[in-house]
Amino acid sequence: MFYPNRQGCEVDEAEIGRCLAGIRPYVRHAEAPRRPPWVLRTRRLLDYLLVLVAEGEMALRLEGQGEVRLGRGDIFLVPPDTLHEMEGLSAETFVPFIHFDLVYDPMRSHWEMHIPDDTVDLEPWSERLHPRVELDAVNMLTGVIRAHNNAHVASLILALCEEAARSLPYSELVLAGRMIEILAQMMRGRTGLPSGQGIYTPKLELAAEIMRERCERELSMVDVAGRCGMSVSHFRQLFQTHFGMAPSNYLRQARIQRAKELMISTKHGLSEIAWAVGFANVHSFSRAFRAVEGVPPDTYRRFGLKAPQRA
Repeated sequence: MFYPNRQGCEVDEAEIGRCLAGIRPYVRHAEAPRRPPWVLRTRRLLDYLLVLVAEGEMALRLEGQGEVRLGRGDIFLVPPDTLHEMEGLSAETFVPFIHFDLVYDPMRSHWEMHIPDDTVDLEPWSERLHPRVELDAVNMLTGVIRAHNNAHVASLILALCEEAARSLPYSELVLAGRMIEILAQMMRGRTGLPSGQGIYTPKLELAAEIMRERCERELSMVDVAGRCGMSVSHFRQLFQTHFGMAPSNYLRQARIQRAKELMISTKHGLSEIAWAVGFANVHSFSRAFRAVEGVPPDTYRRFGLKAPQRA
């Protein structure tokens, strides 16, 4: 049976049911490092690896797919027990990554191990290897993912890595929920654009990218809508349908996300951070931050901790 989702795209109900029954993700480790040129030689992994090329260029060699050059905004997924090599080609790369189990197993998922270069035989750890998942919607994600909603997926990956860099109660549940959303958005991107949305979806993604990249500036929705060739009212309606929130709320969340990154990665004062992400003063920043995160920014920063390293 097929039924329309909220955007009017036909979806296989049986496949969705299999995904709901078969996907129970567990995030083992997530990090967003900046690196000078680097190389990871041939290896296989016990779990899934999702990588975003946020800045810079890199090369990926994946079993069965050959070599491909990747640039800003590209995303790829490496399944367990798949030969792969990677290389950072730029003077500096910003490459957030997530190691995760697609199906949680209390006897397997909590055992973490860094897989060094040149590890191609996983037989000594076969009982720790993630089993193959027979889901078409998941298996079609293997390799490089270039879809109309990559920018949105990238923002979700960055948000997950930021959450993983903190130590708060029930963070495992938060990370699992965000991982489900990331997977769903990648599947949605791979199914293609819904009927009637081909003209607007790339423009809406462009608008979201403008808001994320220029969130520290005073942005007018009239100007953003104009960049997309739409009236403001039409733009707001379509943006709400596509992203599930008004453009003004999306911009506020982009500013708060940038502020969280600065609070964890720098020693700048809150007033300096507020100004850097587009707020007029620290008081308006604190009100907006609390509305989004539920805690004031100084409390959030106090609980920010470095993510634990894989054993």
